[in-house]
Amino acid sequence: MRRLGVSLAVVSWMLVAVAGADDKSGKQKRADELFEQGRKVLNEAGEDKTKISSACEKFDEAIKLDPEAPGTMLNLGLCNEKLERYKTALYWFRKAQARAAETGLPDYESAAKTHTVDLAGKAATNKTTFSGGAAPHGTKVKIHADEIAPADYLHAEVDPGKH
Repeated sequence: MRRLGVSLAVVSWMLVAVAGADDKSGKQKRADELFEQGRKVLNEAGEDKTKISSACEKFDEAIKLDPEAPGTMLNLGLCNEKLERYKTALYWFRKAQARAAETGLPDYESAAKTHTVDLAGKAATNKTTFSGGAAPHGTKVKIHADEIAPADYLHAEVDPGKH
């Protein structure tokens, strides 16, 4: 009887593991599909901002399903660069560069680095200063929903628009 209990426990554990793997592979498959759809739309978009935005949406969905995918990060960078959202593009290129370095993908790392260098001077920046010099203790500065680190008060990258 004890063997039966252990066997049932092992079988149950294996079924849970297989179900989890199926769920993960389903998520991965969907992420891959969205990535491919995004690449197709981006390749066909030319300078059409509406199509570029549509590609960005596909990549946004894909990264939610596979948040560690450097290829998706690179494409989010490309989309945002084409939409002149340089701060957001830099975020994704920097993230792709770091992830590619972690996973041993030198071509991805190099592409991300090249874009980062090219865009660094294009991103608009916001300079926050305080009368009296330093920020009062406990000060928090936000640009929209993004909290700015105190070290970045004098040079916070921002996307175009009203801030």
